[in-house]
Amino acid sequence: MADFSKWTKDAQKVGEKVEAKATEVAKEVKEKATAAAQEVAKEAPKAVEKAKEAAKPVAEKAKEAAKPVVKKAKAAAKPVADKAKAAAKPVADKAKAAAKPAADKAKAATKTATTKAKAATKTATTKAKAASKTATTKAKAATKTVATKAKAATATAAKKVESVKIKSTVSLQFSGRSYTTEELIEIAKNVWKYDLNQKPSDLKSIELYVKPEENNTYYVMNETFTGSFFI
Repeated sequence: MADFSKWTKDAQKVGEKVEAKATEVAKEVKEKATAAAQEVAKEAPKAVEKAKEAAKPVAEKAKEAAKPVVKKAKAAAKPVADKAKAAAKPVADKAKAAAKPAADKAKAATKTATTKAKAATKTATTKAKAASKTATTKAKAATKTVATKAKAATATAAKKVESVKIKSTVSLQFSGRSYTTEELIEIAKNVWKYDLNQKPSDLKSIELYVKPEENNTYYVMNETFTGSFFI
């Protein structure tokens, strides 16, 4: 019984050693396989380039070998193309000949239509000018008549106004003094010219406010200049 137990332990140790060795061998195989795969991957582009270089002469030979075939094909096709071209020429000529009368008619019709359109435009323009001239003449005559009538009416109205004008004079008397409207305005003009040093031609309006109790007349000239003068 003791021998069996010992044998079992020895067998277990041997199994453990075998398993450890197998793991080690597997790891080594994996590392070598990986290294080999990486080496193949590095060499692959070089192999492709070598294959291309090796195939290049073959491709050149095939190209050279195909040249006579292509040349023969072109030579064989030329007579067929020439025959097709020659056969098509009469058809094209007939088509051109058939189309020419129609084209000539269309051209003639276009020319006629253009001539008629130009003539109609010219006639319409002439009529429009004549109508415009007539209307302008009538308008001028009517304007002249209205202006003449208006002038005559204005002259008549002015004569009527003149005929009804009443001669009048306003005099302001106080403290033994007397001033007419015209005299006060003349004094104001002198104030404008001599006191205010302004040009007579620049005077456009005069407003006077007479205050006898102050012996003064207040003025507003050109709606801007204000002051007073003694009377």
